[in-house]
Amino acid sequence: MYQVGDYIVYGAQGVCKVLEVGTKEHTDDFDDGFDVWDEEEEDDTLYYTLSPCYEKDVRIYTPIDNEKVVMRPVMEKEMTLKLISDIKDIDTLGITDEKMRDQVFKEALKTGDCRQLVKVIKTLNERRRVRIMNGKKMTTSDENFYKKAESRLYGEIAISLGISADAAKEYVAEQVGNKNNKE
Repeated sequence: MYQVGDYIVYGAQGVCKVLEVGTKEHTDDFDDGFDVWDEEEEDDTLYYTLSPCYEKDVRIYTPIDNEKVVMRPVMEKEMTLKLISDIKDIDTLGITDEKMRDQVFKEALKTGDCRQLVKVIKTLNERRRVRIMNGKKMTTSDENFYKKAESRLYGEIAISLGISADAAKEYVAEQVGNKNNKE
């Protein structure tokens, strides 16, 4: 069970901070119109009250034993550094059916797995490159998936390394760029 103050990854939502752990009664204080109940449960069920780190005025209430949504701790610093060092070697998503592209991206985001997020970003970067070569822009849908994947990836890296999301993006670019320059 996570404790108040812990940072966790909550499915496609990304990094959240645990604000409270308790029954529904303790959640009545958050009547600001931005609250999201993940699902209805019995009154004695314990809930996490989560605050997404990169969205203001949103609270998520979810049962602590919710099995429908991936909940996991934010990566440890060592795991984050390993991920960053592996980025160059992570493949793109093998999308063979263009009609399923959006579904593949949705599923990858839903996992909350940083390697999947890297795959989404790399796939969309390649797709953008090809579209630009053909005189086209990135589609709105692709742009939205790209922004979500970047936000979630750099958000988790930021929390793990104790830096801002912008600094995390710069750090990753620097590390990946340095690797490319050495080869």
